[in-house]
Amino acid sequence: MRILFLVLLISLFLVKNVAAQTSALSLHAGLCNVRGETSDGIKDNYGVDFSAVYTNLFLNSPWLFVGEVSHSSANIEHSFEPDTVFQTMFNQTYLGVGFRYSTNPFEKKRRGRSRRRRRPRPGDFLPYVGFGFGFAQTINSSDTPEYIPPGYETNDGTKYEALIQLEAGATIRLTKQVLLEGYFISRTAGNDGWDGIIGIGDGKDWLIRGGLGLIYEFK
Repeated sequence: MRILFLVLLISLFLVKNVAAQTSALSLHAGLCNVRGETSDGIKDNYGVDFSAVYTNLFLNSPWLFVGEVSHSSANIEHSFEPDTVFQTMFNQTYLGVGFRYSTNPFEKKRRGRSRRRRRPRPGDFLPYVGFGFGFAQTINSSDTPEYIPPGYETNDGTKYEALIQLEAGATIRLTKQVLLEGYFISRTAGNDGWDGIIGIGDGKDWLIRGGLGLIYEFK
């Protein structure tokens, strides 16, 4: 009997909060950059980045649940010896979830207490930070597979990896349901090889992503 009562209370709590949720879908486009132990500038290892992001916000809370699918593609070049260029193509498709903390400048007084509430008002500017984790298919294909840089190993082929990522950005509301977003995200699997080569040190490769997104809020 106690278990049934507890289940009923939990169900009522979930129904109440689901009814108070606000969900949104956004499409992102930008650039990406692969950072490895031999990375110098960004001109020789950048590419394009596309993603679709679903967010779900509990009203009167600064936290959002985030679901993301993205694809990043970059052409990477390294010059280890005179007149010899090592080239590889990086492709990564990612599926993951995470959480985002978004500030809210508006407060509503109720019974003597301030409550956070997201108001659909054009001009709202909301910075955010977040973190996520997921899985990805990472493909490295070298344009010069016969060349092996001195002191390194090459990394060709497909890997399935568990990843973590950190993000920061901001949204500005254009209309009651449409927002513009700017984002900056870094991601790693904690290993080497995304830049096409495997070094002898403890360096970890990172994927840096940044761009703009258009958000449509359903409720």
